[in-house]
Amino acid sequence: MVDSDKLVKSIQHQTRNEIKEEIEEVKATSLEDIMRSEMEKSLGNMASEIDSVRCNLNETRAKADKQRDKESRRNNVVFL
Repeated sequence: MVDSDKLVKSIQHQTRNEIKEEIEEVKATSLEDIMRSEMEKSLGNMASEIDSVRCNLNETRAKADKQRDKESRRNNVVFL
């Protein structure tokens, strides 16, 4: 009975120490990793949004140029 109690206490102590070590590792690296990951996601999203805006601007410029050209030709007089 005494030996089994010692064994249980030893295992509990060992388990507690392992858990404490794991918690310390998580505390040390987790915040840095989370911040890095979130920054990478954010920058990736921003880059894709910038590309989307750039594409929309180019399309709008092309449409505006086409419309200006159409309007300027509308007033042309053709002599035969």
